[in-house]
Amino acid sequence: MAQTIHARARDTMTATRNPPSWRTPSAWGWPLRWLLTVAVMGGPGAYHWFVYTARPDLPHRFTALEDLFRIGVAAAIILLGLLCGLRILRPLRVVASLSRVEVFALGAGLGLGILSLFTLILGLLHLYYPVTFILLLAFGPWLFPAERRQVASALGEIPATLSRMARNGAPLFEKLACLLLAALSLSAMALYYTRDLTLPASSFGYDTYQYHWAIPALLLRAHVWQGFPGWAHANLPFTTEMLNLIAIGLRAPTAANFVQDTFGVLFAMLVFGLLRRHFGTVVAWFAVAAVATIPLLIAYTSQSYVEMALLFYGFASLTLLVLWLVRGLGVGRSGVEALALAGVALGFALSVKYTALEYLPGLALLLFAGCGALLVRARDAVARRTALLLVARLALAFCLGAAAPMLPWFAKNWIYDGNPVYPALTGLFGGPAWDAARDQTLTSTFQHFGPKIGLVARLHLYALDLFAHPERYAETTPFPTGHLAWCAALALPAVAFVLWRGWLTRTDRRRGQAITLIALTLATSGCLLVWNQSGALVERYAIPPVTLATVLGAALLGWLATAIFAHARISTTVRILRPAQLAAWALLLLVAVISAKQERSYLWQDVRLGRTPLPLLTGSISEDQYRLTRLSAGMPTDFWQMTQYVNDSLPHDGKLLMLGRGTGYFFDNRDYVADSGGDWIPYIVAAGKSPEGMLALLQRQGFTYVVYDAQLVGFLEHKYENRVLTASVPTYLAFQQRDLTWVATWGNLSLYRVPAAVAATSP
Repeated sequence: MAQTIHARARDTMTATRNPPSWRTPSAWGWPLRWLLTVAVMGGPGAYHWFVYTARPDLPHRFTALEDLFRIGVAAAIILLGLLCGLRILRPLRVVASLSRVEVFALGAGLGLGILSLFTLILGLLHLYYPVTFILLLAFGPWLFPAERRQVASALGEIPATLSRMARNGAPLFEKLACLLLAALSLSAMALYYTRDLTLPASSFGYDTYQYHWAIPALLLRAHVWQGFPGWAHANLPFTTEMLNLIAIGLRAPTAANFVQDTFGVLFAMLVFGLLRRHFGTVVAWFAVAAVATIPLLIAYTSQSYVEMALLFYGFASLTLLVLWLVRGLGVGRSGVEALALAGVALGFALSVKYTALEYLPGLALLLFAGCGALLVRARDAVARRTALLLVARLALAFCLGAAAPMLPWFAKNWIYDGNPVYPALTGLFGGPAWDAARDQTLTSTFQHFGPKIGLVARLHLYALDLFAHPERYAETTPFPTGHLAWCAALALPAVAFVLWRGWLTRTDRRRGQAITLIALTLATSGCLLVWNQSGALVERYAIPPVTLATVLGAALLGWLATAIFAHARISTTVRILRPAQLAAWALLLLVAVISAKQERSYLWQDVRLGRTPLPLLTGSISEDQYRLTRLSAGMPTDFWQMTQYVNDSLPHDGKLLMLGRGTGYFFDNRDYVADSGGDWIPYIVAAGKSPEGMLALLQRQGFTYVVYDAQLVGFLEHKYENRVLTASVPTYLAFQQRDLTWVATWGNLSLYRVPAAVAATSP
């Protein structure tokens, strides 16, 4: 047993001290294989362009070729991002402290972020998107020869690594635990990608058709980046949505699902790498299996939402901060690099979604703790002066790193909307098509997410109530937050115990375990605190703390199981099964059963919604028919009738304004503005002041038609108790009835034409 433990420790130290080789012997076969791959992809590409997309109304027998093309597009995007990220990481010394799994995960995430910003720059330079994307994906890998060889070497070593793992002398408990939990994790990840073959279900993917896919589609129509005054969500940072732009530009929107869900796999790799380094392989698989099967998290996979990227970048920042704390608090250049990379990861998280602010308290406390430790170590005036300079340098590296990914988005908003954070802070910076009424409307909506009555509201117990009653916080169908998250309640006594033992024994392993558990506890608590006090009590916004709590809880259970088993195994050489060993097996079985049950919960949901790719793969249903039948839960027949009329009968000049409903993604070659925040009606009434003023406002902004969705306006009024909207609706409806020209009505949807402005004539 002792020899096995020492061997595993030696392997771990070797993996961290000796980073992956950056310069392996050149292989002339790679360029030929890549050229062959590109040539082979030409066949599915031709089928995609000239057969499948030409007639989406007909079932296609060879739909598998279409899926092969989409998978190929996603794989090319991910590969290019990985190569780019590895090139950036190559000269950094901090890489020597990371395992190969973490290097590849960080490289892929960093590279995809860089590729996203590069796509933004393409739009700012007015370059034609689709042709640029084809050239980029087909020939981009040629720019990174050393990184290509590194990836090829890692892939070639997988069989040998698996064989070595099978032959090692680990106990049966460890082997079976890794095999069982790895199987659960891989099956969940395979389910991610299987579901990606279908269009996002409208009951969950509503925002996809409002802005995640809709904004890239509008940018493709213009072949240039543009501002969207009055459309709040369209002007937020869109980092990973830029990757959606590549997929949609090549007419393969579901490829965007593959790319977004890959961030979930990269997140799992980071979890595995961090916990394996400090707790061992078994504990790492405990955490990965628990996270990969969280029903709340998986409910939003295959929807092209950005939650997976948010989790990855936030956890990447946490991982690098832990590395900095464990490896000597910034001694040498690697400390500055670790903090700079942690800041870049946080910056990318913020540029993905502003809810990344939830990570700030925990990360800030870790940063302050590390800097404080540096200052405490200083014994004299000279040492204190040196420590202060080092702390300032480290803090500056973190802050500049965090600002870097945000600067392009600030510049874009400044150029197009005159406000770097539009639509926020319009009182300070100003901004077109925005006023106090819009701010009040959005504030009113966000303040009424989640329960606001009873004991929970009076005592602000939302964070605890979320785990017990997730249905109170769900936007649509509620999903559990995961039972293993409850185990994080053991964090405080466990952290105290490990901290005491770690500093008492003064061993690197104990200290690393203590710092890791403390970091997870602080990050989880900080995320929950920000979410709890934000007022935007939606379960989707709570995914970061839920996931971190699950990592913490699963890590504690896995650590307990391995410790019990190791202690029982050392204490006896006679009997195989001792009571303590049975306890370890029981903990393993508990986690496996819970993970399998959680996986079953969203499988059942897919069956209930009839969301399966089999009809498409077998050619028994067309893509259009699939869309009309499978998306009907959130988009009724009335919506499709309206969409068809707008596409077939209305002229394409001018703009269309959607009130209430914002899912304009399905309009063909049309400029429109979506009411994604429910704030257009209060704005029209407040800014127009009179019927004549409201009409002039619509004319001045170039609107020629208005779609009014009475059902969704009512939903916003009653579901979210939006009193600002309620006060404005009667005035607007009277104006709409009198001054706009009715065209058609489909159930709750009505179409109106905006009369053209009469040109003033000279006397």
